[in-house]
Formats: sequence, structure tokens, C-alpha cells
Amino acid sequence: MLLLTPMGLCMVEGCGRRPGARPRHHRGPQPKMHARSRDARLAALRMSHSVAWKHLGGHRFRATHRVSVKVDGKPDRDLVSRYELTCAPERDCHGREESSAEYGVELYRMGEQTFFRHRYQRFMRFSEEPEEANRRIQRIWGAAAAVVELLGSRLAVTPAGETTAAGRRATRYKLSRQHGPPARASGARAWRKKMQVLSVKGEALLDTATGAPLGITISYSVSAPKGAHRVTISGQLEASVLQAGASQKITPPRDFIVARPRPRETRDLRMLGSHRLNPGWFRGGGPQAAHRRARQGMSGGAPRPARGDP
Repeated sequence: MLLLTPMGLCMVEGCGRRPGARPRHHRGPQPKMHARSRDARLAALRMSHSVAWKHLGGHRFRATHRVSVKVDGKPDRDLVSRYELTCAPERDCHGREESSAEYGVELYRMGEQTFFRHRYQRFMRFSEEPEEANRRIQRIWGAAAAVVELLGSRLAVTPAGETTAAGRRATRYKLSRQHGPPARASGARAWRKKMQVLSVKGEALLDTATGAPLGITISYSVSAPKGAHRVTISGQLEASVLQAGASQKITPPRDFIVARPRPRETRDLRMLGSHRLNPGWFRGGGPQAAHRRARQGMSGGAPRPARGDP
């Protein structure tokens, strides 16, 4: 039973709003306001590809990330990852990710069709939901955002003049280390609470009008305990947007096989009310992910990333 106290009446009738007005929602830092606050600059550097695409139009993106790991001061392993992304204004994309650890994926997104392959394998063509395709593209585009997120509150972003990049007017920002509170992390990332940021040096370029990231060059070093050992990670990232606003032609691969959903997948997806069969076995899609999302929706819990997500 609802007791219509003054507060209860406000909840029902919406005190302070004109009749028919939509409820107010909190808006976080806006990337286009990057000149005014550090939070807006960080939001711009973490801008998702789907949002940046609206500002950039057709574009190309390239990034190289070199990482060196030491355990107790002794070299452990080195890793080089390379990312390439070409997207047309009509929302077709070709992306590639390769690393020196013999890992690599390549994909084409043509309309509602995805062509996907792991390194050295043939392409598979299948239909999937736009959200799943966007997540594959975001994994490539988000290489720079992942470094910004890692450094978190210890990253200073200071205005450093005007320039041009990718044919756009850009604002330059100096990246450096600053003091800040420990990271808020849990689960597999709980180690970040004890992480120390040893050094940060770099530069970022943001589109002056929209805040879309046009380039970032950054060198950093962080250290954190792991059991009885101390792990130090040093990285150098170079990422840039090329040919913003240019018309890009994406041509799908000629050699591919058509992925067909298995009978069990077909039955499970139809039971869940999906009209698009999504054999997304590569990144945790398919009926298992759909069942998981359905259970979380009924229980009200926060969604978990699918297996293989960063």
C-alpha cells in the first residue's frame, strides 16, 4: 500500500516539473566541453567508437602498443600489439588486431553481416546484433582508452595550445603524472587498488569542436604487488585518426564460409524471443550469453562482461 505523504505525492506527480515533462537524468562530463574541465577531457579520451563515428564520419585509425613486463626488476616478457580500423560514413567497417603473442583477429562489418576470423583461419560470415558488432569494433578503437582508464586519477591532462590533426582543428593536451586517490576496482582488477603510477609522459589531440580523440602518444610505467612479487609494466602507445571525414570504401572478403546456427542454438534463441540468430561463439555470444543476460535481468543484478571481454 502506498502512503500518499508529501514525498509520496512528489514521487507520483513529479513535483517541480511542468505537466508532461520528461524526468531529469544526470549527465556526466561532456567531451565537447574539454576546454573547461579535466573530467570532460578524460571523457573525450575514453569516447566510444559509436559516438566518435558520428563526429568523424569516414575515417581510418591506427595504433601500436608496446608493453614490457618485469617481475622483481627482472625482464619477464615483451608484447607488441597493432590495431587498424577503417570505417565508411555508411557504417561499414574493417578492423584488424595483431600481437607478437601470435594472437590476431580480423573482421568486416557490412550492413548486418559480420565476416570474422582468427589469425590464419578463414572468414566466417554470420548475422549478429549491432551491439555485438560494435563491441568487436570497440575492442580495436579502445586501445588508447584502456591506457587512460588504467592510469585513472593519476593522469594529468593540461592544455598546451592549438594545432591541426586529420584535417581538423585540434586542441593539444600535455599528459603527465599527478597525485590522486587509489583506483576503485574489484574482481579481476582489484590489484589496481595497490597500483603505483611511476611515470607518465605524452600528448593528446582532441577535436576542438566535438572532443573526439584524434591522436594520443603516451609513455607510462606502473607497478603493483602480485603475491610475494612486484610486477612493473612499462608501455608506449601511439594512436592516431587518419583522414577524418573522408569517403572510405570497404570491400568484404571473397573467401569465407557461412556459419549456420546449431539446432540447440536455434531452439534456445527462439525460446528467448530473439528473431535474429546470433552464432557469436567467438566473444561469448550465442544462447549462453542470452541466458546469462536474461537471468541477470530477472535478478536485478549488474551485468557481467562476456567471456573474452577486456
